[in-house]
Amino acid sequence: MVLVGQATTIATAAVVDLHCHHHTLFPLFWCSSFFKVKCLFKFGFLSKRIEHQGLNHFNPSITVVLLPVRATRCPSKYSFIWNLPENHKIELPLTSSNQPIQKAGRHFSGWLGTIARKPHLCPIKYKNWTEMQDELKEEIWDIVQSKWILPEEPARLEATKNRTLSSIATYWRNHKSTLKKKYFLGRGNRARAPPNVIQEDYEAIVQHWSLPKTRDLALKNKNSRSKQKNVHTGGSKSFASHAKEMVTTLGKPVERADVYVKLHLHKDGTPVNAEAQSNIEKINELLSESSNRVQSSDLTGSISWAPDDVYAQVFGNERNGRVRGVGFGPTPSMHPAKSTPAIAQCKINKIILQKLVGVVSV
Repeated sequence: MVLVGQATTIATAAVVDLHCHHHTLFPLFWCSSFFKVKCLFKFGFLSKRIEHQGLNHFNPSITVVLLPVRATRCPSKYSFIWNLPENHKIELPLTSSNQPIQKAGRHFSGWLGTIARKPHLCPIKYKNWTEMQDELKEEIWDIVQSKWILPEEPARLEATKNRTLSSIATYWRNHKSTLKKKYFLGRGNRARAPPNVIQEDYEAIVQHWSLPKTRDLALKNKNSRSKQKNVHTGGSKSFASHAKEMVTTLGKPVERADVYVKLHLHKDGTPVNAEAQSNIEKINELLSESSNRVQSSDLTGSISWAPDDVYAQVFGNERNGRVRGVGFGPTPSMHPAKSTPAIAQCKINKIILQKLVGVVSV
């Protein structure tokens, strides 16, 4: 297996500089492995990577391929990932909640978006993701596994698979929404499929969009979105990546109330709006009491939370199936209080209590 590593932005920039000096215009992973490794050792950027892999000496069979620095703001096609040679993979750093983080995590999320826009992998003719054929989902997962180094533990691998497919489902819905806004509701020709869209699939989804029931639902959703006031300043970077940076800076775990405060302040320290200011004041007041903080030792970037934490006290209890303020992936059932041992202990306690009540009643 040939591993594709992740280096720092500075290391990447250093190698890119050397490439520019020689006027080379091809991707970094096409160049000499020895040249790249020599540069990385020269600038001192590879030792931590090799130590992380548990290697005591340099193995010439390992090819280190750097993640490139984007030079433009236009949408990326992530060709450097799609064109990886066989048996070359990128290591994907994950939190304990299986959320991608760091630079590789951002590339991973962006690359998943390109999968959602490929018409042969994610046809737009389906009304929702549940109608998508299982064969297509398995094909997508095979592609993901061929490009990325994922957890070997079965439970974590399955969780990563579910999260990955859910992310692609979100990108797929967003892609259809963009097509609808630009070509169906805009000035485009409704009878002509947009670029990179199969004509038959486009005709099928246009027919669905034209139904009165679909139009009414779209209007209802639009009105709901217009009422959202909790805008944040996190940009495209995931909550988990922001949390990992906070953990690195603070040297301690962070909970979702901490992340809320960070992502609802401008660079000058002012809240994004009046509602955010009110929420931040309530959060800071509650967090001033150490007893209100969530007890955690997780430094991977996972955002700590509890059903009765400060965030819940300010914003209310959670709804079924999702957890607010922790990013995409975690669910209520993943909380330690909802884990199998905890549930089993609750059942045992209930049985003991019933027996005690029975003894007293006799």
